[in-house]
Amino acid sequence: MSISRILVIRTGRSGDIVMITAALRAMLNKFPDAQIDMLTSPDGKRVLKGFHSRVKLKYIHDRKSIFQFIHRRTIKKNILSEGYDKVYCFELNPSTAYFYNHLDTEVHQIKLKSMVENYAHLCLELVVGLTEKNSEHEWTGLPVSDQGKIDSQRLLATQGIDDNTQVIGFHPSFSGLKKNYFRSQVHRSEKAWPVESFGKLAIRLTEFAREQQIKIAIIMDLLPEDRALGEEIVAASQGNIKLFVPELNFERYKATLARVDILVVPNTGPMHIAGAVGTNLVALFGNIPPEDSGAYVPSNKREFIQQGHGANDTIATIPVETVYQACLKFLKN
Repeated sequence: MSISRILVIRTGRSGDIVMITAALRAMLNKFPDAQIDMLTSPDGKRVLKGFHSRVKLKYIHDRKSIFQFIHRRTIKKNILSEGYDKVYCFELNPSTAYFYNHLDTEVHQIKLKSMVENYAHLCLELVVGLTEKNSEHEWTGLPVSDQGKIDSQRLLATQGIDDNTQVIGFHPSFSGLKKNYFRSQVHRSEKAWPVESFGKLAIRLTEFAREQQIKIAIIMDLLPEDRALGEEIVAASQGNIKLFVPELNFERYKATLARVDILVVPNTGPMHIAGAVGTNLVALFGNIPPEDSGAYVPSNKREFIQQGHGANDTIATIPVETVYQACLKFLKN
C-alpha cells in the first residue's frame, strides 16, 4: 500500500516539539513519498518552521484560544475531510484521541512503559519499531538558516566575539519561573541552579582560560522577561559574562546556540534546542532523571549532571566544581 498522507500530532512547548524530530526524520526516510501534516501548537509552528519541505504545519492547536470548543471542533472537521493513510500521535494525554477517533485509518499511539525511557526514543520506536537497525542512528535535529547565522554573527560581533573565540553559554531560566508561588517552588527545586553558582562557574572558567591562554567568551542570550535574573548573574560573575537581550528572533537564537561551544543549562526547552543544533551540553537535572527527559543526542555531545539523592538535595545542591569539570571536557586547549 502506498502511503501518501500522514497526520502527526504533537502539541506542547518547544522542548516537547524538539523531542519528536528524531521520529519525524525516521518517518521521512521510511515513507519517502508521503506528505506529513502536523497538528501542533504555536510553539511547534515556530520550532518546526523550515524543518523539511514535506512536513506541513497544517493545524495549529492553541490551548489558550478563548473559544476552545469551536477551535477544537474546527480542527477535527478539517482532519476528517483530508483522508489520511496513517496517524502518529505522540501525545500522552488520552483526550487527544478526539482529533482522530472517527478516522478510518491506521493509528499509532505512543504509550509510556513501566521502566524509565527517554520520550524521544519512545517516539522513534513508534515509527521504526524495535528491530530496525537505523533506530540507533537518528537523533533530534533542527536546521539553522543562513540568515539566522548572519544575524547571530552580527550580534556576537558587537561584543568582540569572532570565529576564533570559544563561546560558553549559560541559560539559567526556565518555563514555570513566573508561575504562582507553589508551582514555581516545584519548578525551582527541579531547575533553578543558584545565581551564585553560575557566577562562581563563570569566574572559574575565566581564570582557567587566562591560565591556559585560551580565548573564551561566556554569554547569556535571554528573553526580556529574564533580564533581571541575567543582570544578577553578571554581577555575581564579577562582570565575566556578556548578557544579550536582543529582539525576539528564533532563527537567530538557534544560530547562536549552534555557535556556542558549550551550553550550561537546566532541563528545559533551550537544552533540547541546543542539542538539536549540535551544541555540547552540560545539563543539570533535579529529581527527574536525564534518562527520562534529557536531550536526545549522542553521548559524546553531552554531560548530564543530576542532584544527589539525599533528603535535602535539589538541583541547587549540585556543586560548582562538578559543573566546572564537565565544562573542561569540551574546551579546546
